[in-house]
Order: sequence, then structure tokens, then C-alpha cells
Amino acid sequence: MNRKTNKNKPARRQNQSNQQQPQNQNQISAVHQSVMYSGPIPPADELKRLEEIQPGAAERIITMAEKSQEHTHQMELGALKAKKWEVRIGQILGFIVTIVAFGFCAYLATIGHATLGGIIGGTTITAIATAFIYGRKQN
Repeated sequence: MNRKTNKNKPARRQNQSNQQQPQNQNQISAVHQSVMYSGPIPPADELKRLEEIQPGAAERIITMAEKSQEHTHQMELGALKAKKWEVRIGQILGFIVTIVAFGFCAYLATIGHATLGGIIGGTTITAIATAFIYGRKQN
């Protein structure tokens, strides 16, 4: 029983200390409210409040967001076009190098250097196959 009594004593003290506090105490409190939203356009109630403070503000914010979105789309389209051009140039140059290498192999074979022509041809085929394999893995 002693143990039960000891456990209850702190609770009684706590209750007694709460009862001793005055009920008519002046309190000052501060409330901080933080509102977050994502995207360039604030929520409708915020736009309405901004419009009341500064007429035309909501229209300017929406126009700014539209211009920003249009600019982003133009930049992305430009990047895609540049990437497409880069890939196309790589394909054309790769084709030219391959034709020249095989032409050189054929020339070497006709002048009596078939072994050297075969080595250069095999190396060219290996390089092309490697470029295709690693190019596909990166994409």
C-alpha cells in the first residue's frame, strides 16, 4: 500500500498547485500563421485580398504566370530541338566515318593488304556496335 500512496502523492501535489493559480490572470498571446502554396498563382482568396489592396494586382499576377509558363515552354522546346539536331548530326557523321572506313578497307584489300583491311574493318564494326549499345543504355 505504501507504493500506491507514493504514486498518488505527486498527482495530488500537481492538482494542488493547479488550484493555487489565480483564475483571473491577464494573458498576452501571439499567434503566428504561415500560409504556403506552390505555383506562381496564389489561392483565390489571396488574389481577392491583393485585388482589394491594389486594384489590378490579380490580373498582373496571372499575366506574369502566363508569360513565365510560355517562356518555360519555349525553352524546353528549344532544348528538345537542339537535342534532336545533335542526335541527327551524330548519326550523319557516324555514317560518313563508317563509309570512309569501309572504303579504306576495300582499297587495302585490292592492293594486297587484306589482313590490314580486315583488322580496320573489324575494328570499325566493333566501334559502331559499341556506340549503339552504350548509346541505347544511356537513353
